[in-house]
Amino acid sequence: MLAGLYGVERELGQGGMATVYLARDIKHNRQVAIKVLRPDLAEALGDERFLREIEIAANLNHPHILALLDSGSKDNFLYYVMPLVEGETLSGRVALDGAFPIPEVIRVFREMVDALAYAHGQGIVHRDIKPSNVMFTGRHVVVTDFGIAKAVRPLTGSSGLLSMAAHQKSLRFSARTVPPAPSSILWPPTSSRSCVRRRLTGLT
Repeated sequence: MLAGLYGVERELGQGGMATVYLARDIKHNRQVAIKVLRPDLAEALGDERFLREIEIAANLNHPHILALLDSGSKDNFLYYVMPLVEGETLSGRVALDGAFPIPEVIRVFREMVDALAYAHGQGIVHRDIKPSNVMFTGRHVVVTDFGIAKAVRPLTGSSGLLSMAAHQKSLRFSARTVPPAPSSILWPPTSSRSCVRRRLTGLT
């Protein structure tokens, strides 16, 4: 039981910043996903800064941004609660199915760009956009972890870029290219968006 509100059922996975658990929201009788920050990050970050960044992200309301339901601190653990997405990450989908057809690439990119542009309009930059932070819900995608990357990035240095570089090692390339995104959209660093594109298409 976490904070008397969530019954933790099992671990779903681990990432560079947090461990994800399947839990039941006792009050609303629904399954949710809870991310618990690594203890070393939680200690360095502190409750106040974490909850401040989470509060900003919690105000985002967009169909392609995964909602943030709750957050808190309990017994020196910092956590945040999200809807349970019955889907897979972009990196997982490509690993299973291979490169996407170009029309599908364009559709996914449009949804991602729409989410990032909306957040930028609210004064929020993701800072860690990568295939593992994009999830499929049916045919559509949602971008996850808004606010979290901003809070922990000074503590983790260039881990996001290192993760992107790790993704690139297994990719194959061809001479074709995907149509570029509109220049008016605020994008993450070039290395990050190139990796997402390569993950989708296998193209340079």
